[in-house]
Amino acid sequence: MNPAERISLSPGIRSVEPDLSVVIPSFNRRAALLRLLTSLECQQQTGFEVICVLDGSEDGSWEALVAADWSFPLVSIWQPNAGRSAARNRGVVEARAGLLLFLDDDMELEPDCLARHLDFHASHAGAVLVGQVPIRGNTPETDVQRFRRHLELGWTHRFPKVRAPFPPDVVYLTAGHFSIPRSLFDSLGGFEQQDSWGEDRLLAFQLRKLGVPLWYDPQAVAWHHDPLNFRRLVLRLRNEWLTPTHQLSRQKSIYFYFKKIIFLFFTTSDYVNLIDRSPVWLRVLPRRVRWLFYRCVLTALVYYYPQKPLEPNSHS
Repeated sequence: MNPAERISLSPGIRSVEPDLSVVIPSFNRRAALLRLLTSLECQQQTGFEVICVLDGSEDGSWEALVAADWSFPLVSIWQPNAGRSAARNRGVVEARAGLLLFLDDDMELEPDCLARHLDFHASHAGAVLVGQVPIRGNTPETDVQRFRRHLELGWTHRFPKVRAPFPPDVVYLTAGHFSIPRSLFDSLGGFEQQDSWGEDRLLAFQLRKLGVPLWYDPQAVAWHHDPLNFRRLVLRLRNEWLTPTHQLSRQKSIYFYFKKIIFLFFTTSDYVNLIDRSPVWLRVLPRRVRWLFYRCVLTALVYYYPQKPLEPNSHS
């Protein structure tokens, strides 16, 4: 144990061996974390433990975790900030079950979510199950969030409509909601800690390379509370795109460089700030025109110019 760490075990936690260890990293999102834990209280499934790793949180999360009387065994860990991957790996060290379920702290589970994961692994030894992560954004939903949902439909239209393996050429895994046998996770060496956002995609490539079956269950639902704006969307997709697996797959033909010159026009940070401000004149444009503009800015800053700095929003 790191001397800078704090760790708290709920009473009687070591008395019963759990069937499932739920690992949750968190950083300064007390309200979101408590919402997730409340949804875990409402699970139809019993026989699980929860390991929360507070990755440098200073927002009262620690006090809230250790003060509450949870119905499930809870291990609370506070560590100096080291990143989400390190926090997940630290949580696995404390896990006692042979099956791991990873969740992000901004999720909210349907009552049968854990039961569906356990049911799957009971008949699919050595496989990995990814659950559905539908978005719950702001109310009312912003135009950027509607655009993001539109993009995701393009990315996920080939996902199975019932519990089934992903198509062989689909390499997808979200660290925010998936389950994996502990022995398999350990054999992979855990999450890569150098990539702050693309760690789940790197893990997915490792699993595909080993021939591990990747399954998807659209009925294992963890709602994702994600009030995303356009700047955060650019940064998130950039961090995923800059992983080595993405960079190796880039096709840099003459056509690529020709388009790169064209997309240079869309790389100004003023466009990002404009989209997030959403002035009236922008909102009255037809949706098809607005979203084409969003897509051009996103493509320019994520695909063609991912290293270009984003200037701060002077209007915020």
